[in-house]
Amino acid sequence: MNSSMHESLLHYCEIFQSLNRNRSLGTRAPHKVVLLLAMIDLFEEGVYTSNSIVPTQELQQRFERIWKSCIVSRHHCNMAYPFYHLRQDGFWQLLPDDSSANSSPTLGQLRDEGVHAQLNTDLFMLCQTSNGRMQLRNVLNHILEEDGQKAYRPSCPFCYLENIDIIAEKRLALAFYDHFPVSPGHTLIIPKRHVASFFDLEPEEHAQIRELEMQCRDIVQQQFHPDGFNIGVNVGKSAGQSVFHCHIHLIPRYLGDVANPRGGVRGVIPHKQSY
Repeated sequence: MNSSMHESLLHYCEIFQSLNRNRSLGTRAPHKVVLLLAMIDLFEEGVYTSNSIVPTQELQQRFERIWKSCIVSRHHCNMAYPFYHLRQDGFWQLLPDDSSANSSPTLGQLRDEGVHAQLNTDLFMLCQTSNGRMQLRNVLNHILEEDGQKAYRPSCPFCYLENIDIIAEKRLALAFYDHFPVSPGHTLIIPKRHVASFFDLEPEEHAQIRELEMQCRDIVQQQFHPDGFNIGVNVGKSAGQSVFHCHIHLIPRYLGDVANPRGGVRGVIPHKQSY
């Protein structure tokens, strides 16, 4: 992270710690913190790729999931409240500007009016990076814990591996057989650090993953004797990523495993596979 982004990160960590939050029930309202955590999740998963935060059903469901896992106070779970009132905190602009004159709009009203939020550009850029999301999430979790709530830990099966045989390992990465293999010997290679996107890996993580690819190829070759391999990674929901911890697939291929293997990885868009 360059010095400019580091300064932005420090700036928004301070702003988040000073969020304008209601104290009517004896503790600060957690709504804004939960909404920001939900937003960061959807950035991480590639749902939000542009600087337009729309109050979709998906955002609402993530808000409610985080609320149920973290909030122990008597506050009412309502995403419309923080979505509208974050505009008071200087980094969250509602568009169109004249929308929601009502000071307590419902989610239905926000959606009907086509309201969406836009972040300050530097905060949007932080939400695009793995380290930025991690640091902002840490600050928001610290706020929850200070207020007597529970910290939010995104559910990630690759961060808490259980009942798994590691077939190769480096300091920063490891490999194991896929629990739902496409073919015998299907292997997953992951960084140990929780990072969603392949493009957010650090150079040393990239290097160790490449070393594991070669090492695992030899292991699979000896044990399963495949005729070829596909190597692939899904980045973002639209590309098929379902576990938002970067993982590289090493898929052994066997003669006759499909009728026509021509095109290989082009088959992610089936009608483009043959050419």
